[in-house]
Amino acid sequence: MEEHAVPVLPTAGQCYVYVADADALYREWEAIGVEPDPKTGSRLMPPVDTEYGLREFALVDRSGNLLRVGSPL
Repeated sequence: MEEHAVPVLPTAGQCYVYVADADALYREWEAIGVEPDPKTGSRLMPPVDTEYGLREFALVDRSGNLLRVGSPL
């Protein structure tokens, strides 16, 4: 989906984590604060409903790792 397109910057690695409640985990991570950084591509992208039946969000850390987190709708 466009909202979670992989950044133009190359990623060092990626991982998908299934959780019981993606929205709850997103709120926890959002409260901690992830500073967007155009130089590294670091950012926390909000949850969306996917066409394949998951609620998911993504985090790109300062090292360029892409972490997607999803839970069933």
